[in-house]
Amino acid sequence: MRSRNARIMKDIRNIKENPIEGIHLAVDPVDMTMWYYIIEGSVDTPFHGGFYLGKIKLADNYPFSPPDVQMITPSGRFQPNHNICFSYTNYHPETWSCMFNASHVALGLLSFMNDLNDRGNGCIVTSDEEKKMLAKASIQFNLNNKVVNDLFPEIVSKLKEL
Repeated sequence: MRSRNARIMKDIRNIKENPIEGIHLAVDPVDMTMWYYIIEGSVDTPFHGGFYLGKIKLADNYPFSPPDVQMITPSGRFQPNHNICFSYTNYHPETWSCMFNASHVALGLLSFMNDLNDRGNGCIVTSDEEKKMLAKASIQFNLNNKVVNDLFPEIVSKLKEL
């Protein structure tokens, strides 16, 4: 447990020192194994203009096992509040490396989100029009979300300007 917490603290420092454009990460203030992310929708995708909140639940034996990942904000790509299956999740422990951290997971999720042909558990199929409508609706959804307001004040400011 002590080494897990030390690793998580190291990951937090690394993420603050090396942010990824369009991906915002925050640790739950009560449970450091629960991370929240906001992914900004990529340009040239039906998600552009959207902000997508989700969570990464680190495994009990992190960093030796992959996390569970869910998206909370409706996106038209993933079923909200259900585990998502992609390479960096508990569905694929064989592709996990203890060198990965929450940044890798969020970046992998963004890549998976943008590859509309790839399917797995937690994925849904909707039209581009539906995804674009949900991208617009994500702004108000997130402004009304307590986690976003508590953990991502810089995003709240950005959303209020839109």
